[in-house]
Amino acid sequence: MADAPKVPKRLEARKEPTQSRSTATVDALLEAAAQLLVAQGYEALNTNEIAERAGVAVGSLYQYFPNKDAILAALCRRQAEREAAWVLREMAEYRGQSAADAIEHVVRAVFAFRRAESPLQGALLAQLHHLGRFPELADRVREAMVGLHPWFEAHRGEFPGRDPELVLHILVNAIHAQTHDGVLGYDPRFEMADYEAEVIRLARSYLGG
Repeated sequence: MADAPKVPKRLEARKEPTQSRSTATVDALLEAAAQLLVAQGYEALNTNEIAERAGVAVGSLYQYFPNKDAILAALCRRQAEREAAWVLREMAEYRGQSAADAIEHVVRAVFAFRRAESPLQGALLAQLHHLGRFPELADRVREAMVGLHPWFEAHRGEFPGRDPELVLHILVNAIHAQTHDGVLGYDPRFEMADYEAEVIRLARSYLGG
């Protein structure tokens, strides 16, 4: 089996916070970076301004992050963790009737997260090309996918002759591409509600539901 892809060196944090004070410092830096990214975009983002807004010495910033791409990676990681937790929470509370109903619920949960965190989510998705194939994002998607396993096992009979694990893998990839960083990404010419409805139609059609 091939080794898991590694995080590029330029995207690695220099060190992880281990105490409440250092955790608070990193949280303040990430929150400041998020605010500035939304307000002025990636190109204008710089470490001095991030540190100033966070109320942290720029030297302290460099203790944790070597550059702004590493900060962007940390923001994406944090946002992906929030989204995975959101979807898993939705699935834990869901009581649907079929696998198609369950996957529709997932799609709606993802779009609901995008609406709830719209400014930052949009700003981060627009900058994913700076990160390349960022393996930790895939890890968070796999975590969310775990919440669907029981549904697909319970409804195995709905797609006879098909491998439920493969069906789920294809679906999650398709949904992620359409809702996140697909080749073309979201086209603002379309209403988000219409976009959501078409992604649901795509998923349900694949399942035959």
